[in-house]
Amino acid sequence: MKKIWIIGLHEFRIRVRSKWFLISTFGLPIIIISLSLVSGYVAGSGIGSSVKHYGVLDETGIYGKSVAADLEQQYKDGDEGLYAFQVETDVSESNRAVFDTLVTEGSLDGYFLIPGDVAKTLVVSFYSKKVGAFRDVSRFERVFNRLLIQNNVKNYNLDSTIVKTLMARAEVNSFELGKTDKLSGSQEFFRYMAPFAFLFLLFMGVFMGAQMLMRGIIEERSNRVIEVMLSVANYNEVMAGKILGMAGLGISQSLFYLIVLAGVGGYYGVNLINSMMVILFLAYFILGYLWWAAVFMAIGSLFDSEQDAQQAVSFISILAVVPMMLWTLVIESPNSTLVNVLTYIPIFTPYFMIMKLAVNAASAFQIGTTLLIMLVAVYYTMRVAGKVFKTAILLYGKRITLPEIIRWIRN
Repeated sequence: MKKIWIIGLHEFRIRVRSKWFLISTFGLPIIIISLSLVSGYVAGSGIGSSVKHYGVLDETGIYGKSVAADLEQQYKDGDEGLYAFQVETDVSESNRAVFDTLVTEGSLDGYFLIPGDVAKTLVVSFYSKKVGAFRDVSRFERVFNRLLIQNNVKNYNLDSTIVKTLMARAEVNSFELGKTDKLSGSQEFFRYMAPFAFLFLLFMGVFMGAQMLMRGIIEERSNRVIEVMLSVANYNEVMAGKILGMAGLGISQSLFYLIVLAGVGGYYGVNLINSMMVILFLAYFILGYLWWAAVFMAIGSLFDSEQDAQQAVSFISILAVVPMMLWTLVIESPNSTLVNVLTYIPIFTPYFMIMKLAVNAASAFQIGTTLLIMLVAVYYTMRVAGKVFKTAILLYGKRITLPEIIRWIRN
């Protein structure tokens, strides 16, 4: 046991003093927070936005100029405006061809076609070469619908007060259970993104830590350092010590990220982390890390170069990304059949459970059963990895086949 602690402490000290570890640990939160603040400021201030030129072919002669004037004024910043409209009432084929040419040449970003019977059809067409104008179209649609309603009220001699009452929209306010203050837009967004933040932390700590372990094994195997270690400790002690050292590194890094996440949540007035959440996060982190560490350590002992090892782990690396692809499904439908099935598959269990915990969708039964499943999976994966590590770690210059690996495991 003493040798395990010595090897583990040695691994921890080497990694924690690495400049890349320090940069990734302290630099990553700073970069993410800075990018979020900068992107929010840029989006809100309009920095980097250029004037967008749109055409409006209005057969009615009623709405085009009003919509254009409204949007140009509404999104005007000082002397600069976000929009510039070219409004005409000629909707003939020849004039449409002219506007098509202007769009093709880039003089216009697109144009709107308002037919004469728009009050009946309720359809306005938009033509453009670009696919990123959905926000501009949405703004045009909102202003146009408002003016259409106002014009209908005037045409039918309706009481504008009654119409305003009928068209009034209710506002839905969100509250955190047990609190009286409503959640702001930023708070709701932060609560929505929190499960992904927990998933990202777990993925970075578990998967990346296991990959670092594999690279270390390959490096020590290539330069024969592993032989020196095996001369003073047995296979199990070396394997356990390395896994223990990297686990300590991952836990330290994850705790730091949790503190940062709690601080950001506190800044937005959202309490995301409590003592039980920290305990369960660490439990799933440790079990997930042990499972992945065993897999990557076994793979690392089979190859002399990192390139060959990366090719071998490419398939399971793709599987590890599945939770990242399905995180919105977990948030919106945490108890769906697909999510529940994937939750009980050990390779996915830690990731899906930490997201379900973040949205308060995990029952005590699920927590207990998934922890038990992970314990069993870790135990048997460690046993298999130990057999592979013990047999393959000192085999140099030999291409190991799958039947050989299966034979080692059986023996």
